[in-house]
Amino acid sequence: MITVVDKYDKKTTRVLNRNNRLYYEPFHYDINRRPLDAIIDWAGIPVTSYAKQKYQALMLTLAANKIIERPTRLDYWEAEERWIEGEFGAICYSQDQQTCSILGIKHGFTRQ
Repeated sequence: MITVVDKYDKKTTRVLNRNNRLYYEPFHYDINRRPLDAIIDWAGIPVTSYAKQKYQALMLTLAANKIIERPTRLDYWEAEERWIEGEFGAICYSQDQQTCSILGIKHGFTRQ
């Protein structure tokens, strides 16, 4: 069990166990400000990007490689706050542009 402050209303204290859906969402800290989850990697991508088993296998392989490297993405927590506030389009667009830049391509999944 973990005790956290609800990330959506930022007021309610919640005691979560494995039977609660929110237990499986990442939480930066518990109620006592002790770190809970470390984000290894994250991305905002269309659902169709992992709709097929071969895409899922690719994503799992990429994730496993990241875990071996042991980096953390502290930028996730700010992005999650913005996502909850409704800025999901801007977050996906920004992530898409970063990916395009790395790959050297002009267009990704999103248009703005």
